[in-house]
Amino acid sequence: MSTENASFKSNFGLRVKSARKNLGWSQEILAKELKVSRDTLSRYERGELSPSLEVFSRMLEQFSVLEIQAEDLLVEREQLQKQTQTVSSWGWATGFSFLSGGAFTVGATCQDITRLLEVMIDSFPPDHPFETTVDEIKEYLSSQDDADQQAKEQLEFELEVPIAQQAASLKPEFPKEQKGKVDKIFDKYLEEKTKVTSLQQQVAKLQQEMSAKH
Repeated sequence: MSTENASFKSNFGLRVKSARKNLGWSQEILAKELKVSRDTLSRYERGELSPSLEVFSRMLEQFSVLEIQAEDLLVEREQLQKQTQTVSSWGWATGFSFLSGGAFTVGATCQDITRLLEVMIDSFPPDHPFETTVDEIKEYLSSQDDADQQAKEQLEFELEVPIAQQAASLKPEFPKEQKGKVDKIFDKYLEEKTKVTSLQQQVAKLQQEMSAKH
């Protein structure tokens, strides 16, 4: 084995291993998806073995959720750091489902979308042509304040956010902030609802016991 070939296999194996870990998968899981043994995958990652074209194609399919292409595994390329902007408290989650691949449903008002546009526009180069766009949208929304209820409801949206293929690991994180008045009222409501449910179950149990005696 030439030094160049060994170096290629080693670098390829490290990229495969990195992609696997970014998916949050063990070697057992990825090996199963690739239809190879765990030992074979381990040899790929250690740079001792190169996959067949068929196995390589399966790798690309599994890593597609990470937007990894063939060149990313085969060629050393400079990794560009993605700049991200945070839009705090954007919209509200109304539910999620794992049916048909899975998706979150997020509610949003025009105000939420306007704040998103503000963050986007602030990240553009100084010579962008959207300087007054957000102000124009806000002016339009302000003009709708006196609109009837139906018109107001049309300014609310539900966004379907797909869950990426193979991304089945969920880790909920909640902001560490003091709860507001509305949150405390909602917590109280849940507490009382739990009590009512418990009492209903106890009553139902007593009724069953009385029916059984008769």
